[in-house]
Amino acid sequence: MRRWLYVLLLVFVPTLVAEEKFVSNISYQPEDHPAHEHPLCQLDLAYPTNEKGFATIVWFHPGGLKGGKRSVPKALRNLGYAVAGVSYRLHPE
Repeated sequence: MRRWLYVLLLVFVPTLVAEEKFVSNISYQPEDHPAHEHPLCQLDLAYPTNEKGFATIVWFHPGGLKGGKRSVPKALRNLGYAVAGVSYRLHPE
């Protein structure tokens, strides 16, 4: 019975993987804001192109406000969600 379950998973799981688009360096500040082009005030976005009504996960990198780098974790991609990897200004800036 387990063998058939594995076969079914191998056949159907690849069809469940969403097609996605990845856009990087999107500023989340208004164009007239002084930090509009600041690299720490930007986000990267991965979102499915073949689905509608998907949820969005906002991912803030770890680092305790003192370090770190934005990313979109691979484990969260291609699951049918949009994932926004957000960077933010670090301490003491």
